[in-house]
Amino acid sequence: MLVIGAKLEELEQRLSYLRQELKRCRQGAHANLAARLTLRLKTVAQLSKDLAAVRTKFSQYQSATNPDFDVWKQIFAQFSDVANKIHSILTVELPIYLASSSNDEFASNILGAIHKEVGLPHVKPVATLHQSGWWAVLPNVPDYPLFYTPASVLVDPGELPLIFHEIGHVLYRRDTILHRQAAQVLQDTVLRKYQEAQRASDPTDRANKLERIKWWAKYSVYELEETCCDVVGNLLGGPAFATALAVGLLTGSNALFQFDTSIYPPLDVRMRLSTLVLRHSGVDKKSSEDDRQLSRIEDSWASVQEVYRPSQPPLYSWIYDDQYLEELTTAIIDYLEDQGLALYEPGIGGLRQEMTIGARARLNSPAEYDTWAQAFSASLLKSYS
Repeated sequence: MLVIGAKLEELEQRLSYLRQELKRCRQGAHANLAARLTLRLKTVAQLSKDLAAVRTKFSQYQSATNPDFDVWKQIFAQFSDVANKIHSILTVELPIYLASSSNDEFASNILGAIHKEVGLPHVKPVATLHQSGWWAVLPNVPDYPLFYTPASVLVDPGELPLIFHEIGHVLYRRDTILHRQAAQVLQDTVLRKYQEAQRASDPTDRANKLERIKWWAKYSVYELEETCCDVVGNLLGGPAFATALAVGLLTGSNALFQFDTSIYPPLDVRMRLSTLVLRHSGVDKKSSEDDRQLSRIEDSWASVQEVYRPSQPPLYSWIYDDQYLEELTTAIIDYLEDQGLALYEPGIGGLRQEMTIGARARLNSPAEYDTWAQAFSASLLKSYS
């Protein structure tokens, strides 16, 4: 108990430090960030109460004669939960607030305008340009999500459409409906493939498929959120998102078909999804320019696929067939439309239209893209600084 007592004291000191620093960061912060910091201070206040309750439970604890009735494990689990939450705010979030940039408000305003265009005016994003990773989001404060935004997009906005994938995370974490609908599609797909495997006439083929789908049924749950966010990204961002993702991930990995190494679906799936989703939604039939852009992405990816084709695992194409991806797309379209979100349409206008123009320029020539990037960056600075 001596070590636990020391840990309790340490956590109380950390909470005191967090209160002090969060209040200091809130002074002079822009509106979105100030609101998020206020909510995090409320979280810290609640964690203080939770920690006090745990301390009381430890002080009153007496081991039970019957181990089945001993509450030690439950108390320690609560203790660990509080400690982990404090540690996360201290080591993940606070350094971001302490390293705030003078351009964070500008970036937040741009992201806010994008949220408004897609139908999420109540979401007030907080951008941080000081971070160690690529695009990411912390949606733990749903109406004030914290976006890890590459500072380079302020002068080279070609990656800006990747924000639509991160908006997918905000939706996925704040609304269980999206999660449930996607999970239902996955469950139906697993059942369909079990039935297909059982109908296989060749015993070896049947055994291999049953083994593979049994394994994938467990693994696919972990990659479902990222797959959904790619679908959302394409539906909201259109060809601009598809182009940004294709360019951004083109050399990200030579394991195109691996689906057991991370929470992401195989790189091949992510690249195929872009064109599949947009063609499934009929964008290509409404705009010849969008159709040509999607074709260029498809042709480029097909040539990359051939380089790595020998490394494709057995039954890969059977597992990640178009039917699964199309059914997932249909479910997410239904969800987005039910929520009143504005899916990408050719000629949609606003920032999405500008990003689409930039994406086309990016595939045409460096000079054309540079001209667009300079003009678009200047427009953003004028409108949102």
